[in-house]
Amino acid sequence: MKKIYFVTIAICALLVSCKEESVEPEMVVCPLESIFPACECDVDTLGAQSEYIKAEIDGVPMCFDVVPNFQNNFGNMLLYGNIIKNNESVYYDNTHLIRNTKNSLWQIAFYLENTHALTKTYPYQLPRQNPEVCEIGELQLNGGGISFSNPFALNKMQLQVNGFKDGYFEGVFSGIARAADGLSSVQIREGKFRIKLTQINRDLNVNAPPIDR
Repeated sequence: MKKIYFVTIAICALLVSCKEESVEPEMVVCPLESIFPACECDVDTLGAQSEYIKAEIDGVPMCFDVVPNFQNNFGNMLLYGNIIKNNESVYYDNTHLIRNTKNSLWQIAFYLENTHALTKTYPYQLPRQNPEVCEIGELQLNGGGISFSNPFALNKMQLQVNGFKDGYFEGVFSGIARAADGLSSVQIREGKFRIKLTQINRDLNVNAPPIDR
């Protein structure tokens, strides 16, 4: 996956003559012509240590809860610090949330930049008014030789981070992701994520080395 810097549960209770009756869950039927084969979505969203990204994509419930084979915690990373140049420093951070389906056929990723996640008041949204300088982000969905993406921007993708506690970055997302050719798209609904971020503090010195003459 190319790195780019730039989610209602209805509970029904039926009371008849003061007696509670259980309601069978509706069977999920996979669309026959769907390009998404992962129709079973059984991740533990209540576990104290559960990590996942899940959503309904073009009507198909999909779960992404397998950590990709990346080095240096790239798939669940909050890298932050200062960019130092000419004796001046500017804050930066890069936040990655990346997970695969169990069959490894599909991967979903959030790439966020300048979230200020460690000092942010939650919840907060992308897009929103008055963002931080260069606070941007993008969702990518890759699999089967197809790539869909869109930034968290007006009329495209929406992200709401509900909290960042004990290292767990969690919230909801939805919107439309488009293919690279611009001719096709997928509708993403009821997205939800919970990933424990590895925090890495690293200043970046970008001063150019002296030129030998």
